[in-house]
Formats: sequence, structure tokens, C-alpha cells
Amino acid sequence: MSDTTQEAVAWDEQALAEIASVKPRFIQKHEWQLTTREEQDKVILLVRMRHKRHPERIHVLKLLYGPGFPRERPRESFVDPNNYENEGLQFWIDDGNNAFKRNHNPAVICLEGTWGFHHVLHKERNPLVASLNKFLLEAQQCFDNTP
Repeated sequence: MSDTTQEAVAWDEQALAEIASVKPRFIQKHEWQLTTREEQDKVILLVRMRHKRHPERIHVLKLLYGPGFPRERPRESFVDPNNYENEGLQFWIDDGNNAFKRNHNPAVICLEGTWGFHHVLHKERNPLVASLNKFLLEAQQCFDNTP
């Protein structure tokens, strides 16, 4: 999609299209549960992820899409798996501050496709080439590599 075409399509339509692009085979393979909420000036994607070797370990990734999308990638956080209204560092995946930079202020995920990657840590990288499928697969892999 060219820049002109992207600007002609509303940001929220583009966000919903990106979310709809998540491949069903990835959802099934990793047992993800995706929940989408549309609110005023934001689209929220919640992805419930289960650790491959420790299935009792569950994290819920929250991606918050806003009016700057797709040039501005969604902001990332994690929420309480038992109550999606609660979010904070205590719910973040602890991978020793590798991909999931809990110690950064603000906390960010250093994987292509997130606000933290494109707008904080690697501003020189083009956010328009990001892929939600690639990001979710990499996030799952980083999670699965935690002890």
C-alpha cells in the first residue's frame, strides 16, 4: 500500500485490518486468544499468550492503536490475565530485560512492530514495514525462551 493510499484509509480501519491479518494457523499453534476492543480514538488488541513448556504461565499483551497508526506503531503493555483492566510492570514478561525492557522508562518491547522499538529505541527504523504476525511470533519465542 502506498503512503497516499494509507493516508486515504482511516487509521482505525488500518489497525483493524492489521489485527485481522494475524494468521489463524499461528493463533492455533500458539493457543493465542485475541480480543479486540474499539473505543473512542483507540483500538485495543489483547493477546493472551501461554508459555510453551510451562502452560500455567500466562501473559496478556496489550497493544494500543491510536490515530497516528500506521506511522505510529501501537503502544505496548501487559495486563493482568485475570482482569484486563489492571496493567503494570508486575504483569510484564521477565526475560532479563532483553526484548521486554521492563527497566526502561517507560517500559517497552524491543521487537519490530511496537511503539517502543520504532519510536524510542530504533527511531531510524521504518515503522511502515512492521508486521504484526512477525512481532507476535517473536514475542512468543522470547516468552518461550524464559526459564
